[in-house]
Amino acid sequence: MDPKDDDDMMIMIPIYEEIDDDDDDVDDDDTAADTAAADDDDNDDEDGGGGGENVLRNIVLAEVSVVLVVVAVAVKVAVVEVVPAIAVSASVAVVIEVVVVVVVVVVVVVVVVVVVVVVVVVVVVVVVVVQVVTAVAEAVSVVVVIEVVVVIVVVAALAAAKVENSSSSRYNW
Repeated sequence: MDPKDDDDMMIMIPIYEEIDDDDDDVDDDDTAADTAAADDDDNDDEDGGGGGENVLRNIVLAEVSVVLVVVAVAVKVAVVEVVPAIAVSASVAVVIEVVVVVVVVVVVVVVVVVVVVVVVVVVVVVVVVVQVVTAVAEAVSVVVVIEVVVVIVVVAALAAAKVENSSSSRYNW
């Protein structure tokens, strides 16, 4: 396995071995104090146990590495599986929102146009009716004056004719 290869999802776990105190590994320059200090460094456990802390350390490191692997797998699943699914559903939601907004805008524009057209038609009808009524009223007033004058003249003529006719007819029977 190449540590530079990104495709390998393996976590390296250091394994600690107990120090072998054989005489063949010890340099001649080492003193007994150096060897005792090295032994003391390996046995830092509070209970004074000899070498048990290495096993405990290995167990803790193994558990931590398992947790790290689980977290890495969860992150990979989240990035590879969940995020695209959310993106797809989000894009569907965005498309639905855009369609809803477009429909609402079209409906509002149509309603506004219809209302404006109705208002313009009503205003035009009212203006035309007012103009026609005004023109008719002006024409009617002239006609009415003429008719009133004609009626007055006719009534006066009839009254005069009747008066004349009745005075002559009174004696003609």
